[in-house]
Amino acid sequence: MSASPGAGRAGFSKVGIVSETVRQRMEALIDELEGHDHRYYRLGQPTIPDAEYDRRLQELQDIEAEHPALRRDDSPTRRLGDPPPLSALPARRHGRPMSSLQEARDEDGFRAFARQRRAASGPQPWCARVRLEGVVVNLQYRQGLLQHAASRGDGREGEDITANVRTVRDVPLRLSGESVPGLVEVHGVIFVGDRGFEQMARYQQARRAGDADRFANPRSAAQRSLFLPDSRETAHRALSFFAHGVGVLQGAGEDLQTHDARLQWLRGMGLPVEPNSRVLPDDEAACAWFAQLERLRPRLGYEVDGVVFQVDTLGAQGARDEEAIVWRYPASEVQTEVLDIGVRVHPGSGLLIPQVSLRPAWLAGRRVDQVSLDSEQEVQDRDIRIGDRVLLRWADGAPEVVRVLGRAEPFVMAARCPSCNFEVLRKPDMVEVWCGGFLRCPAQQAQRIAHFASRPAMDIEGLGSELAAQLVYGRYVRDPADLYALDASSLECCLPRVNKPSIDALMKALKRSRETTLVRFLLALGLPEVGEATARTLVENLGELEAIMAADEQRLQEIDDIGPIVAAHIQAFFASPLNRALIQRLRDEGVRWPAVVARRHSALSGKTLVLTGNLSSWSRPQAAEALRALGARVTSSLSAKTDYLICGQSPGSAKLSKAKSLGIACVQEEELRRMIEQHDPGAEPS
Repeated sequence: MSASPGAGRAGFSKVGIVSETVRQRMEALIDELEGHDHRYYRLGQPTIPDAEYDRRLQELQDIEAEHPALRRDDSPTRRLGDPPPLSALPARRHGRPMSSLQEARDEDGFRAFARQRRAASGPQPWCARVRLEGVVVNLQYRQGLLQHAASRGDGREGEDITANVRTVRDVPLRLSGESVPGLVEVHGVIFVGDRGFEQMARYQQARRAGDADRFANPRSAAQRSLFLPDSRETAHRALSFFAHGVGVLQGAGEDLQTHDARLQWLRGMGLPVEPNSRVLPDDEAACAWFAQLERLRPRLGYEVDGVVFQVDTLGAQGARDEEAIVWRYPASEVQTEVLDIGVRVHPGSGLLIPQVSLRPAWLAGRRVDQVSLDSEQEVQDRDIRIGDRVLLRWADGAPEVVRVLGRAEPFVMAARCPSCNFEVLRKPDMVEVWCGGFLRCPAQQAQRIAHFASRPAMDIEGLGSELAAQLVYGRYVRDPADLYALDASSLECCLPRVNKPSIDALMKALKRSRETTLVRFLLALGLPEVGEATARTLVENLGELEAIMAADEQRLQEIDDIGPIVAAHIQAFFASPLNRALIQRLRDEGVRWPAVVARRHSALSGKTLVLTGNLSSWSRPQAAEALRALGARVTSSLSAKTDYLICGQSPGSAKLSKAKSLGIACVQEEELRRMIEQHDPGAEPS
């Protein structure tokens, strides 16, 4: 049901003080429409015609338009979506971290986990629930009203997707029942069911959407729908929701002692809960239920990739993730037909990769219509031909051809690149084939632009692979230096589908990127075999760019961790007149970096450090650079080799706990600041 945009206004006049009659009518409409929504979407039993529903919804919209101060957070008009925001989705911190679950791939893995749990807490029943293919979300309700919704993100904070989640019909805007708490964060998953996915696929087909717009599987459909910039578009997507847990809880429900009781409590407040959750007395019952549910999977109506088993009894800290595991179902297999064998150009290296086009088939809950193979040699070794019947299996996150079940014409690699039509290159004793167009190939140009703009390199936010391809194929840019000649008006012409706020944000990101570091600049240039660690090693040992460009292979090999192959690649890159011209053009466009600070001996020389929390004096990258200048090694994860954990504001609890267990010293930001500013060799952390 949707409101008719052409419906007439209800005729309420503007008044300074809202009459009680208007308020009462609005509340009556909200209650009535919520009842109709419940009967239509939950029970499948509509009680009024769509036109009558639309008339009431339009009346409510008219009241809210006349009196916006009266609009409630639980109004059914919120389901229609709001205008798009002017900026990217902001981050929202969860009240309680959402940790990742342990995984079991087979029965042995599950039973090993079960033995650990019995050793820790004695025999306990299991609470089992299906794990759906979808997007995990955290919904915050205050006094029963939906206030915020966020994606899981990194577990501590996610993207604020409140406007889009409000459009999901299964998500109640207001909790019901007699035991609504003052504050609760509900964990759940937003997904697309089988029928919903078919509906969305038909919608895309009607729009004649290109390959980039197609949904590969129900999970990607849910993911892309939830992160649309315009929630009015999300409102048209067939999204569903199941709740499966509780994070922060204050008030009613705090005294519940089991996961199962919490699930029933959530259901009692009007939150949908997947109906196959149950309590199982022991490991044998858990294994039997896992096998039974596998037989039921095709009839559930939504994609399930495993079962989550939790110790049912809540511990002193409530629901603890270390007492839960997801036991995944094995990869499934399916037969299909090879429709064509084409060639895809790898945008980074120019490598030509055989692409097998298949008759679409459902595999492990995903619509599969193509498979990439490593090389022409693999196609020949497997003897894959157009017209063959093949057996597919989903393994390690991608489809693979298990074996050929039929025979047809053999595959032969194209003699020319499909992107630029240059002849392909073959090296003796190597099975790989390369595009001979090099930087004249649009596919490689687009990838070079996207790599240059990536976060570890120049960090030009908003300039990804799709936008880079549009700029290259539209002949607006050929290399990274052309980016800095763009202006807002030219971007509006070449990117008609991108709105003005996004173009303005891109222009600001381009301007910011002119101020960078030498390490980022080297990484952005895309030197073969040179990643962030090697780029940093070059800067630390050779200093300024001129010295790096002038270094021959012998000098480069004198540096630790740089061997003859990498040295040859670096020397050849900087010997190229085209690359030198690009570097000069970038510098002429204002790209610059601070002078490289030589390493100094200090109390931190040779020490391994990890940063956590928010630093008030520097950004994390700035702090890391300063520490490396003092001879320290900065890593992202703790280990027994870590010397110090640098703690800013709101440090990660997991890292603090691990540091304590490993006996690693924690250094506060104020103490670190003194050491960096003074770089006194005797200033050891306390």
